Amino acid sequence: MIKTYKGLLFGLVMALGSTSAFAQSTTNKVFIDQVGNSNTVTLTQSGSGNNIGVSASDYATITGDSNTVTMSQTGDGNKANYKITGNGNTYTSVVTGNNNDVLVTCGTSAGACTGVIIDQSITGNANKLVETIAGSAINSKTKIVGNLNDLQYNLLSSNGKLDVDISGDSNILRHTQNGSAGVDGHNLKVAIVGSLNQITTTQGGTIDTTVNIKVNGGSNIINVTTSN
Repeated sequence: MIKTYKGLLFGLVMALGSTSAFAQSTTNKVFIDQVGNSNTVTLTQSGSGNNIGVSASDYATITGDSNTVTMSQTGDGNKANYKITGNGNTYTSVVTGNNNDVLVTCGTSAGACTGVIIDQSITGNANKLVETIAGSAINSKTKIVGNLNDLQYNLLSSNGKLDVDISGDSNILRHTQNGSAGVDGHNLKVAIVGSLNQITTTQGGTIDTTVNIKVNGGSNIINVTTSN
């Protein structure tokens, strides 16, 4: 039997697994519409003015089989708005600072995002992270220690891999993976130690591509396009 619970403030979600949600301030809000099987969802908020989901009509929706979702926000004014659809997905996000904005989309309205693992961590303030996941066996990992970083991913290739690690402020990243690629898929790894860097990458085509970018410094502009 599938059960759906919608929560405001002390939001509680229970599928066939277990779920807990805590909002320690009356200004925190949790909006969820959970439908699925064997899901374990844990939502924890400690500061004030944090939102999981946007409104009663725009939930952080989780739909699918055997998904595990963990969301934790510690500071003030953070916003998470995610929608996950698919089988065997794992989503983990830890936000510590203030006024961070995290938006995760997994799959599309017509399909699932089977096998996707998303692992995000934001420590500073006013960072923005937008991910779009569609396909199968796609995984993404992001770690940010800094402020005012702006990241946007479109991972549309079925076997794409992404790993981003930032230590610095006001960096701008735009990453797109598309096309069928090869057996192993596209692979992108970015490591930044510095501020005010701008990195744009596009990986596409029918063969595997690997891009490894390491930046130690500031105000660099890097554009990479791979295809065949």
